Amino acid sequence: MSANSSDKPTKPDAPKFAPAKQKKRGTYKWWLIFSLPAWVLFGFLFAQVVLAAILGALVQFGVPFDGINESVLNTTFAACVYLLSFAIVVGLPWIIKKRRTTTQELGLQRLPSWMDIGLAPAALIVYLLASGIAIYLAIQFLPGFNAAEPQEVGFDNLNRQYEYLLAFATLVIIAPIAEEVLF
Repeated sequence: MSANSSDKPTKPDAPKFAPAKQKKRGTYKWWLIFSLPAWVLFGFLFAQVVLAAILGALVQFGVPFDGINESVLNTTFAACVYLLSFAIVVGLPWIIKKRRTTTQELGLQRLPSWMDIGLAPAALIVYLLASGIAIYLAIQFLPGFNAAEPQEVGFDNLNRQYEYLLAFATLVIIAPIAEEVLF
């Protein structure tokens, strides 16, 4: 008889850890390869349209933008576009599906390692070669393509030091970080 006061037989202890369920192979959602970049592009374009409409409405209501420095306006507009894009791309699915986006899903789970920093020059060389080949092919096969045409970035008339700092912050800091997080 057991040491328990009841007459019921004792059960052996259940295992403390149940075996993990294995994922089925081949269940990768291939449609995400196309739908997620399209969603990010939509969010980015929609944010630009919304902010342009807001600026247009403000001009119609008589808000004077003539007194605002063009560099300050461009930097503010770019920052607002990236913030609204992020809110649309990440926030809208969260509101609809009640699903949080983690920092790991955004690719922000760790700082760059020394290996990442060491591979950056090699990646730059590969990027320069690939873009050179792409430009050469575009020149050869696209009749209207002009590789020498200057790119319009919104910072044309820079005269003061703070304007250069704003252009630098927008083009070198804000845009790359926002684009990397979005994509």
